[in-house]
Amino acid sequence: MIKYFYILILLFSCTALSAESIEDTISTPGSSSDNNNHHHQYHHYNSHGGYHTDTEVIDSEYLYVATAVRIHELNNWLALFYKTMAIEAFVNYEKQGLISNQGEVITKRLVLKDKVFHKGQLLLISDLIYFMQKNYSAGYIWDKLVNNDVLSKQGFIKDIKNESQTKFSKVDFSGTLNKVLAISLPVKNKTLSKNLKKDLYRLLIYTQKINELTKLKSTDYRSSSPDFFKQITDSFLGNIVGSIFMPDQTIVSSQRVAWTRSIDPYNYFVNFRNGFNYAPYHRHGKGLEVLNGKTELKVFDINFCSSGKKHAAAAKFDLLNTRNDNHPDTSINFTRFSLECEKFEDSDSRPLFLAPSIGAGIVSSHILFDVSFGLTFKDGKKTANAIGYSIGTNFSFYPIQPVSLDFSWTRHEQPDFNKQLSLWQYNKTSLGLSFYTGNFQIQSGYKWYISSDSVFLENYFFGIKTYF
Repeated sequence: MIKYFYILILLFSCTALSAESIEDTISTPGSSSDNNNHHHQYHHYNSHGGYHTDTEVIDSEYLYVATAVRIHELNNWLALFYKTMAIEAFVNYEKQGLISNQGEVITKRLVLKDKVFHKGQLLLISDLIYFMQKNYSAGYIWDKLVNNDVLSKQGFIKDIKNESQTKFSKVDFSGTLNKVLAISLPVKNKTLSKNLKKDLYRLLIYTQKINELTKLKSTDYRSSSPDFFKQITDSFLGNIVGSIFMPDQTIVSSQRVAWTRSIDPYNYFVNFRNGFNYAPYHRHGKGLEVLNGKTELKVFDINFCSSGKKHAAAAKFDLLNTRNDNHPDTSINFTRFSLECEKFEDSDSRPLFLAPSIGAGIVSSHILFDVSFGLTFKDGKKTANAIGYSIGTNFSFYPIQPVSLDFSWTRHEQPDFNKQLSLWQYNKTSLGLSFYTGNFQIQSGYKWYISSDSVFLENYFFGIKTYF
């Protein structure tokens, strides 16, 4: 009897729903996850009406799960350990008078395992991290954990007796914490060593921690009819059909809780910041950045391009400035002031362009990028028919010492906005390869000068930069 009743409801609802509603009815599954102890809803909405599925997190709970710790799960903490050891070694070498605060070797030579640093070279934090990795393997820390009865040889935390699926807040980890804090690490700063071991303890217990999420997946029908009473009828009948064929579902899922470090080893020492090197790759550094480097850098550039009777020569002065509190692990943000003078010569004319500009950019160990905007004075004059604007960008990639790949584009123009045309304009694009020696950069590449959509000069160019 009930079976026939459901069939009658289904047939009646199919005739009651409007043709538009039936055509637009779509069952859309929805899923999501969230590790917060808050309720969230995720909607899949069809503005034309039809069936809509919502997934709502109705409960979230942290549980303990007895799991064997794997040695590779220590890698994130080991990266923090290696960096801590490297920074402390850097500070100790500086105190001993072996290096400057930028890492420049000031003794005759400095030997780290199989690598020799000669006087005048830079000792980088990355060099010291590599040295620490060679001296303290993952097995070194694993043996410490096993020998101090923190872990069994199979990787299980020894002091925890609770069963899996116990509420995480009810598990007593105090014995594990005390044993981890008793481990001896080769870190001389006692506060840093203690906090480093606390982070190791947190990593271990996070391997036993999951977030169990309970979600309610429900489907309801929404009418697209403009008629109010039709909306009520459609929704009522549609929801009856939906409850039969698409009943609410409770879904339980779990996910691991990610560990993140709680300390920054640089904060335990003073005078660590990122700055400009004297020049890219100077003293065997990386790119243009160096630890505790300069906050101001000046660059003078001259270059020349010629094709037949057409010639272009340019001279440029750049002043780069950055803050004195750049974190050692972040790129350098800088501002740039530039003044460029460019002279053209052919059989008909010899125009001169003077272009002051300001800009901003970033520098890291492998790239330099900036954008700039300024004015352009044709023939160096400040008369109304000679003043335009300039916009440009520069990009350099430092793949390996002592070379870089360079790209530059600049547009100079005096627009006539009323007539929607340019009184004069030219674009300059260059692709080049640079070699560095000391404070000098030797440039060569190809350059295009384009005016009114036609190339008026293109050829190889040569130039030189000096940093001071």
